[in-house]
Amino acid sequence: LERARVIEALAEDGVIIDPSGQAPAHLLMLAAAQGILCRGPETDRGEPTYVLLDDWVPKADDADEDADLRRLATRYVAGHGPTAAADLAAWSGLPIGTARRAFAAADADLVHIETAIGPLAVLPGQDRPPLNRPSVRLLGLFDGYLLGYRDRSLSVPPDHERQVQTGGFIMPTVLSDGRAVATWRTTQRRAATLVDVRSFGEVADRTGRGVRSEVADLARFLGRPVELRDGLL
Repeated sequence: LERARVIEALAEDGVIIDPSGQAPAHLLMLAAAQGILCRGPETDRGEPTYVLLDDWVPKADDADEDADLRRLATRYVAGHGPTAAADLAAWSGLPIGTARRAFAAADADLVHIETAIGPLAVLPGQDRPPLNRPSVRLLGLFDGYLLGYRDRSLSVPPDHERQVQTGGFIMPTVLSDGRAVATWRTTQRRAATLVDVRSFGEVADRTGRGVRSEVADLARFLGRPVELRDGLL
């Protein structure tokens, strides 16, 4: 069922919810967190639908909690290393004690390295020095690279943390070699999409070139002209 139809069905059963506010979205989120429903296929119009979890997801084998925690930790580290149990807790919503159990269960699969913020875990092979290949990326709103950690100081200079996270929002961010150097936003115009970049300080020439390359790729992806505002890099 589409969200509106879920709300209508509840009303038919005597549960009245204002469809114009945020209550429907939060109700569906709560139902998903409790394992009642999940997202289903989209309609022909591209609208999301919701289905009963038990009807949609195959039954799992009998749970082995330690094995599940080990698998969770190794998969998390594969996508987020170098990282720590506190990051897993922040990312997943698990209690910190459970996250520590997960890391302990996976310890034989992990390599521990020293970093500027203390010892962190990686998978074997992730501890090798990175290739000397400059990288510039425009990250979108709420990008997982910035959401996956309790402590973002390896990727976000602490002095600019509030520019990257404004209130409850993780802003679109420019990365240079994995470090945040600016935020960016778009403004839609009839002829083109304009990109504004707000740097945290002086930006290296190669970073500026990288941003221009990313803007060109954004135009390719959108299929319309995208222009970088002058004077911001």
